[in-house]
Amino acid sequence: METTANSLPEGFWGTMMPYAIIVVLLIIATVACYLPLRSRPLKNIAAVGIPILIMAAAFIEISLFSKLGKNVVWWCDLDKVGFFSAFFRLFPFVLMLALQFHSFFAYQNFIFGPQMLNDPQASISLKPKAKGFWWLLLVVVLAGVADKIGLKGDLLNLVIGIAFMGVLFMIVGWRNFERFGLGWGAAVTFFAVVYIIGFLLASYGFLMALIKVFWQMLIWTAFAIVGWIAFSKTPEEIAYEKKRRKEEQEQEWRRELSRRSSSGS
Repeated sequence: METTANSLPEGFWGTMMPYAIIVVLLIIATVACYLPLRSRPLKNIAAVGIPILIMAAAFIEISLFSKLGKNVVWWCDLDKVGFFSAFFRLFPFVLMLALQFHSFFAYQNFIFGPQMLNDPQASISLKPKAKGFWWLLLVVVLAGVADKIGLKGDLLNLVIGIAFMGVLFMIVGWRNFERFGLGWGAAVTFFAVVYIIGFLLASYGFLMALIKVFWQMLIWTAFAIVGWIAFSKTPEEIAYEKKRRKEEQEQEWRRELSRRSSSGS
């Protein structure tokens, strides 16, 4: 499926359905975090199912960006849907972003509960290790060098992608490995990395939509201001108009006095 700046995407990805699915998944995940589940089997199912729902929403976001690129916010293209339609479609996007942000912390509360208040280790770490950013920078630099010297292709992109994700996985997961061990630490970190990527992409998409809508608003406001300035009168013109009206009233008053004097005589 190909999309251009001047054409709407076709098929499933060109509808509001992916966005609606994301919202539904996040609502279910967030509501599930607050259900009073007393049965241990149900809690275990929820403990696995909730992050799967959150990751599913993130994977849809990743797929949207990979398939549509900048067209991911086609639904707020003012030329195609109009200003008011685009403006009101921002509100579900805000809901989606708020749900996605909150869902992670709601899940942490579901898993650890009151333990989070007393034990700093009772949490899923999203904080990357500062030194690891140098490794990320190295991967980015090597990718740039490879592009400059003409090394391209799917295999190279795959290797760079795996290297980038591997370094990101390690610098985010080092605290999780310490807290939960290698196996659970890897699973928790995978969830955290997918969540971060999905949330960042959603935030970027929302920013693009916001700029599109409010940029148009700024243009309209600028035209309105220019028009008002162009067709409104300056203070000097207003003062002159007042003076002219006053002189006309005085002349009319004199003429009226003159008529009365003539009729009296």
